[in-house]
Amino acid sequence: LSPVCLGSLRRAASINAEYMEKLKEEEPEKFEKQFSRYIKAGLGPDDLEDMYKKVHAAIRENPDPAPKKQVDVSSMKSYVRPSKKSLEQRRADVLAKIAKIKEEAKAKEMEED
Repeated sequence: LSPVCLGSLRRAASINAEYMEKLKEEEPEKFEKQFSRYIKAGLGPDDLEDMYKKVHAAIRENPDPAPKKQVDVSSMKSYVRPSKKSLEQRRADVLAKIAKIKEEAKAKEMEED
């Protein structure tokens, strides 16, 4: 590891370790929620720098990303968009709405009389 890389790893590890310790003391519930995977793995604030070094070494050993899993697209639901209405259909819809509103107004007027 280069000195620059080691320095940034140590900084990141120390910052995260300080935050972990702070949360562990002040808000144990929040600590358990945020760092549950670290706790399951048996990692504490003191183990972070070693973990970061191991991860960095593994990445340097094989920097290629893991191949992505193939997703079966045929099993996914597809949404069929409705086709656009023609100008005549839109005008007919507007006229139908206007007629409905006029009928409702007439019905209210009849009720009042």
